[in-house]
Amino acid sequence: MRCNYECSYQPLGHYEPPPQQLSLWQRASMLVGLLIFQSFSSIVLSSFSQLLQKEPVVVFFLTTLVGAGGNAGNQAAVLVIRSLATGALLPRAACSYIWREIRTAVALAFILVAVVVVRVIVSGYHTHDALAIGASMLTIVSSSVIIGAVLPLLLYRFGIDPAHAGAMIQVIMDLAGVLITCLVCSVLLPP
Repeated sequence: MRCNYECSYQPLGHYEPPPQQLSLWQRASMLVGLLIFQSFSSIVLSSFSQLLQKEPVVVFFLTTLVGAGGNAGNQAAVLVIRSLATGALLPRAACSYIWREIRTAVALAFILVAVVVVRVIVSGYHTHDALAIGASMLTIVSSSVIIGAVLPLLLYRFGIDPAHAGAMIQVIMDLAGVLITCLVCSVLLPP
């Protein structure tokens, strides 16, 4: 597949993988930590059990909302990781890059809001349901893109491999997406 833009990709040279046991331990410890963090979403869900029982629209669209947040955040993170790896993004240009990503986050969020609102209405739900789900999508996607763009830069700054940002943003947005959806819907849906 050919790029429609000029890439500044240059091979990184000879790659020497770490010993398997070290690599396994590093990867396993990261995954275990993320699993423990992600398990807190069950606490959030149990705190909002009345909302979830009363408003099935929240349950039916929760994976759509959380998935959109994880996908949008991961997309932003991968773009930053790639740009750091190829030298297309230098740490000193991070502020202007983040500002651009904030504008992109809002635009992407509104596009996905339009799609999800139509989807909720076509599924037979009320307008107030569509607005609550749309507001959740707006908040989740815009925050996810911003966090996805900032996280690899923070990891890089603290000497941690920015490649970990991909898995981290998925888990962060799983938990944050559940929390945001429950909070927004508890405020916007009628009692």
